Amino acid sequence: QAPFVVHALVFLSYSQGSFYPTGGPGQIPQKLSKAIAAGGGSIRVNAPVKHILVEDGKATGVELADGKKIRAMRVVSDAGYVNTFALVPLEYQPAHLRVGNSATHASPLESGRTGLTLFVGLNGEHDKDFHMPCHHLWVFPTNKLQATMNDLPTTLNALQGMKPEELGMLITSPSTKDGNWKSAHPGKTTLEIVMELPWKAFEDVIDTNCEVKASREVEYKTFKKSFAQLVWE
Repeated sequence: QAPFVVHALVFLSYSQGSFYPTGGPGQIPQKLSKAIAAGGGSIRVNAPVKHILVEDGKATGVELADGKKIRAMRVVSDAGYVNTFALVPLEYQPAHLRVGNSATHASPLESGRTGLTLFVGLNGEHDKDFHMPCHHLWVFPTNKLQATMNDLPTTLNALQGMKPEELGMLITSPSTKDGNWKSAHPGKTTLEIVMELPWKAFEDVIDTNCEVKASREVEYKTFKKSFAQLVWE
């Protein structure tokens, strides 16, 4: 029993095969950036969008957090429904699904789940020293995935109080998938451990720019250190 998206992702890898970019995932944006530049485009980083500009019912560009406005014939967002429409003037949001942009406008939509990733670096070769498999390892406390995810705690304190055997996670090693890994990083191995967690546990800690609130920074760092140890156990 699992959400459709989990079934779809797993089935796709088995039906059409899985692929991994030589040199790591960082090669994807590097190659894309060259194609974008060749087409006359540009890429901005650390440039959060404050508003999506709308004129006569049509998106005409974006306004960045620093006040700069960028005009465009089309605006494409991959930030998800809630985050995207929160940047649009309220009058242009679908009435029955308004996400609002102030405390006076409640939304019928609920935030989905988020996830934490623990990045691990090890001294040694993935095959000779650790005998790691190339495939992913899915580890869950029961086979009822949806129920397991719905029952997860919704506060940072409660998450820290979980037992290791209660955690569901995906364990994978980029080192086993990159054909150039050994020549580029001899004697080193990496792991990525991904856990799906409820966004509600983090929504009061993160500000509108997806940064940790200054007033909660110490609490969040303490949680990260404690939870990382819990996952590693």
